[in-house]
Amino acid sequence: MDSARVDHVIQFALLAAGRSDEWADRELGPIHLLKYVYLADLAHAERHAGQTYTGAQWQFFHFGPWSAEVHARIAPALSALGASEKRIPSQYGSDDFVRWSKADDDLFDRLDGQLPLPVAQTVKRDVRRFGKDTAELLHYVYATQPMLRAAPRDTLNFADLEPYPKPSGAPLSELCEPTAKQKKRYEARARETKKRIAASLEAKRAQRAEKTAVPPPRYDEVFAEGVKWLDSLAGPQSGDVEGEATFTDDVWTSAARGERRDG
Repeated sequence: MDSARVDHVIQFALLAAGRSDEWADRELGPIHLLKYVYLADLAHAERHAGQTYTGAQWQFFHFGPWSAEVHARIAPALSALGASEKRIPSQYGSDDFVRWSKADDDLFDRLDGQLPLPVAQTVKRDVRRFGKDTAELLHYVYATQPMLRAAPRDTLNFADLEPYPKPSGAPLSELCEPTAKQKKRYEARARETKKRIAASLEAKRAQRAEKTAVPPPRYDEVFAEGVKWLDSLAGPQSGDVEGEATFTDDVWTSAARGERRDG
């Protein structure tokens, strides 16, 4: 088993939960984190001929897929992450009442870039879908192919899996839908981008207007003298003429009149 890979998946799953809008949904217990590592291994095996990402040995146990090695890495991995730990007293002494939480967008983005794409996508999708809902998460992992082909206490076999199975329930596009916090962030960026584009277009329009603007004429003495000079170039002006114009009757059906009517 690759302990470093196990630790990264555990940490990434908790950081993914830390991006939830509801504070209560940001806390995960060991049973949740263990199953998310299993689902990450399953996604990797589907695309790599049965080879899991962590190399951990998984077994069909009480709560579905189980790995003692992975379980042992949860506390050290989250301690190294600086996660907050909350313990709820239980009369049964079950560690299922331990809850961890950690929110760090920068660290989340860093691990997101380090993990293989199928692993990262699967963890983000499944954490968003199930969160800390133990019953739904257990029901889902019970129905995965390695579990359906095994009996209690059998070692799970990841070979010969059907590639890229689609999870039941909501479509992937909905499962990966941004949170309300992310949507607000995207909308703020979009508004800022629109403002910058509008300002840039307005500046360009102003520049074009300055280049093409024609100054209004100045109706002063210089203008009047210029008009008088131009009139003098045309020679003496004729006086007013009075008279009567006569048109034939065919003017009413002339082509000129029809063109004017059509226009």
